Amino acid sequence: MPLVVPRATATILDAAGVRFLNRYEVPLESARRAGRARAQRAARRAAAAVGRARGTDAEAEIGARMDAIIRAVPAIDPTLEGAREEHARQRSSTT
Repeated sequence: MPLVVPRATATILDAAGVRFLNRYEVPLESARRAGRARAQRAARRAAAAVGRARGTDAEAEIGARMDAIIRAVPAIDPTLEGAREEHARQRSSTT
């Protein structure tokens, strides 16, 4: 009986796995031989990219909601119109 016996292997990949590899341009061969450490590094890079995108989306959403609130302030209390204008000036100077 030989000490080493070659075996056939197969990789089964679901649709989500295929999308992940395609999205981050990782060839299947590279993913197969990458090993656990490389796979973890790739996952961290992907998570960081997703986190940045979600952070940008959240910032835009918060900004839009704040703008809506600021536009509504004079209807609630007309004496706050000056504060609203000052905030709008500050916001436009930072973007």
